[in-house]
Amino acid sequence: MAAAITALDILKAGPDWSLGSPSVVVVHGDEPFLAGQVLALLRERLCPDEDDRSWAWREFAGDGELDPRDVFDEAATVPLFSGATRAAVVRYAAAVV
Repeated sequence: MAAAITALDILKAGPDWSLGSPSVVVVHGDEPFLAGQVLALLRERLCPDEDDRSWAWREFAGDGELDPRDVFDEAATVPLFSGATRAAVVRYAAAVV
């Protein structure tokens, strides 16, 4: 298992930071601004082409009705014609547990 890294470490690394493959990223904490910055960086790295973001980056609300199978299906879907990586983001995931 990889060691945990802080959001500040990720943001300081800038373009030198990479996820590796396969990856699961958990962003949690009491700083919504910092979490938003990390998510923006992830979105830029995983889906650099803005046209791909409409299908490659999907967000779910964990504080509403959420079927975990939908999240896993979204993350497991392989893109056919693009280099973008699929990402399934669950906001307020603590509400799901």
